Amino acid sequence: MDVLIKGHPKAIPHTHDHCLFTAQAVGADYMGFQQDDVVLSSGKFHHALGFCLSMLFPFFMGATTVADPDKPALESTIKLIKTHRVTIFSSVPVFFGMQ
Repeated sequence: MDVLIKGHPKAIPHTHDHCLFTAQAVGADYMGFQQDDVVLSSGKFHHALGFCLSMLFPFFMGATTVADPDKPALESTIKLIKTHRVTIFSSVPVFFGMQ
């Protein structure tokens, strides 16, 4: 256990500035998130996909995020997209294979 708490950092330390840079460089500049977007991601906030695409990027741009507390399912996701007029949806390949 001492190995985990002594010595030099074992990974790359991140600061809040890195989140802002990522939101600008990837969310705004590369992916084109805009203030009038409505965003839904099947990824939950505790995963990188959900954190970046459903929380970090929309919040940085002032966009709207639709959060689904349930396990992603095709029918309920389609309903959310229609109900909230989602303009950006992201997911993983397994989700797109659901029937």
